[in-house]
Amino acid sequence: MKKLLSSLLILTIFASCNSAKENKTPTNDGYTLQKSENIEFAKKTLISAASGDLDTYKSLYSDTAIFYDNAAKETLQQNIEVFNQMKAAGISIKLEKFDAVFEAVDNVANPEIGTNDYIFIYCTLTFSKGDKKITIPFHQANALKGGKIIREWDFYDGSAISELMK
Repeated sequence: MKKLLSSLLILTIFASCNSAKENKTPTNDGYTLQKSENIEFAKKTLISAASGDLDTYKSLYSDTAIFYDNAAKETLQQNIEVFNQMKAAGISIKLEKFDAVFEAVDNVANPEIGTNDYIFIYCTLTFSKGDKKITIPFHQANALKGGKIIREWDFYDGSAISELMK
């Protein structure tokens, strides 16, 4: 009887160890990077836009890049036109700081766009016109493929920028 109880106890311990191993198995489907060439590449979008260097800005994107600017879908040319309109209205942009930047690399590519590489940028921008200034938090996510940005998602409060455009 003691052998039977001991055997049951050993089997119970063994079974619980196996199920614990199964529960601790990571279900990670990718990884993140704090530093990479892609991060530095994506940061150039904000640096060049803020400095008014739209030729460099344009060179970072594929010709067929799609932007989702606060959910409004734009082409590369439409996005560049927004910067031209701000310049014509006398608005300047200053990149105050990068608050957080990281790269997420998924193990499986997004079937819609064929990439698994995304850069997430959180920064602070100041828009100025004359003596009026507004400083806003800005979030940008970029999908990269073939050394170019193919998708960009921008999130920010544009209401104050609209006021400056008047």
